[in-house]
Amino acid sequence: MEPRRYLRCLGQPALFSPAGEPVRFRTRKHLALLVYLAVEGRPAHRRDRLAELLWPTVSMAEARHSLATALSVLRPRLG
Repeated sequence: MEPRRYLRCLGQPALFSPAGEPVRFRTRKHLALLVYLAVEGRPAHRRDRLAELLWPTVSMAEARHSLATALSVLRPRLG
């Protein structure tokens, strides 16, 4: 069985490696996206909704680009 990462959602959110070390993110929104996806628990989320939720003050094209960037940052950190 592969060692697991630990996501703390209560208090100050944080992701910890299997060794217990904190995983760093470039922005807090990347971690916020991970927490949202973990807590929501649905198998699928609409990208437009996620983009609007996390980047409400920019155009939809910019928000979708930011979401794509955030997902590309999360994937390698989650294994």
